[in-house]
Amino acid sequence: MRKFQPAVLIILVALFSLNFWVCGCDENTRGINEQESVKVVTTIFPLADIVRNIGGEEVEVSYLLPSGASPHTFDPTVEQMKKMSGADVFVHVGGGLDDWATEIVKGAPSDLEIVELTEGIQLKEASSPTEFYEETANSDHSSTCKKKGGDPHIWLDPLLVRDEVLPRLEKVLAEAEPAKEDYFSDQRKLYTQQLTQTHAEIEKKVSDFSSNQFITYHSAWKYFADRYGLEEAAVIAPYPGQEPSAAWMAELVGVAEEIGACVIFCEPQLNPAVAKQLAEEIGGEVAYLDPLGGEDLENRNSYIELLLYNIMKLEKALG
Repeated sequence: MRKFQPAVLIILVALFSLNFWVCGCDENTRGINEQESVKVVTTIFPLADIVRNIGGEEVEVSYLLPSGASPHTFDPTVEQMKKMSGADVFVHVGGGLDDWATEIVKGAPSDLEIVELTEGIQLKEASSPTEFYEETANSDHSSTCKKKGGDPHIWLDPLLVRDEVLPRLEKVLAEAEPAKEDYFSDQRKLYTQQLTQTHAEIEKKVSDFSSNQFITYHSAWKYFADRYGLEEAAVIAPYPGQEPSAAWMAELVGVAEEIGACVIFCEPQLNPAVAKQLAEEIGGEVAYLDPLGGEDLENRNSYIELLLYNIMKLEKALG
């Protein structure tokens, strides 16, 4: 089979992308030419569900990242790019989490509204083991992490979503369809109440925890932990796809023993091999926190369900 050089692949992707923008012909995506609805594409599922709750029946929403994939390492295909055809609004996280999305929209029409949710938000500093950085100083991913300088997983704090993200998305939808401004406002208020109730439920569960420290694979949970008085005591790797050093693994065993951890958290989108190795060394087990969820995943097929799923997992380990 003939292999294309990188430059040729870039040209082919550009041509495909141009074709999709011009013809807008994705028969599998709803609402392409329906002016009565706003077509929104997001990078990840939680954002799509949040938009859907604000937009209700007046939006058609799809997302690019398939279930089981990690936004940190994702490489979009032509099929995923087709979802962008005819979009009115494109929503991505930014902050280094889904930079691949910027490549997709480079050839977008000038009237496409592009929303970067981390823009204007003071990002938290991600947890990062110093020893790991020292031994991987020349790694491309490690350099990227340090340059980005912040944790982009803002959607894992439901109050930040309620107070910062919802108003912004409501405004974007209202600008795209001014006749539905009052409808979007009502939807946002209703969803605000639901997030407030979910927050109270999570807060109540956490108040009964016997421990507040946990170890996870990578630093995705800073916002969630800070909101609820929990602590990422350590992370195995600052960036998915990197292997921790032997020195850092030994340090992690000490941290686990110090905080009495018997569970190491991984994520369904990441290879659990290293987490399992650490769990074996401390005589514990691996459990899964999921930052992304998906429409086809039971108990994780909405943003609120995803939050409740994760607090249930933490409750089992820390309660």
